[in-house]
Amino acid sequence: MTNYATAIRAALEQHLAAMTPTLSTAYANEDFDPPANDTPYQRVSVLFGQPGGGENGASFVAQGAMMVRLLYPAKAGWGAALERAAAVQAHFRRGLAVPGDGLVVTISLTPEIGREDIDDGRFSLPLTIWFHTHISA
Repeated sequence: MTNYATAIRAALEQHLAAMTPTLSTAYANEDFDPPANDTPYQRVSVLFGQPGGGENGASFVAQGAMMVRLLYPAKAGWGAALERAAAVQAHFRRGLAVPGDGLVVTISLTPEIGREDIDDGRFSLPLTIWFHTHISA
C-alpha cells in the first residue's frame, strides 16, 4: 500500500470522478484553468483529522473530510447547484465503503451542504464528506 493519506485521497477522488454527469474538477495543488463563468466546476480538497484508536498497538483510525466546493454561474439561482449537491450526497451516502489501495474508506455521515457564498464571481456551495479508515500496522 502507498502512504495511507495518498491512498485515501485517491480513493475518494476516483469515486467523485465516477459521478455522472461529470464536472471539471480542480484538485488540490494541481494545475487547473477554470472554465468560462457560465460553466460549473468543482474544487476538491481532503483534510485529515487527528488519528484515533491508536492506544491498542500500531493500528489506528484515519479520519477526516473531503471538501467539495461546487461553483456555478452567479445570479442563476440555487436549482442546478442544489441538484448537484443532492447527487453528491447520494453518491457518498453514509456507510458507503470506497475501496482504495490496500484499504477501504468508509463514509461516516451523510455529506453536509454548507453555507452558500459568492467565490470569484461564482455561486459557491460547499459540501463536507466525512470519512474514516481503519489502518493496520
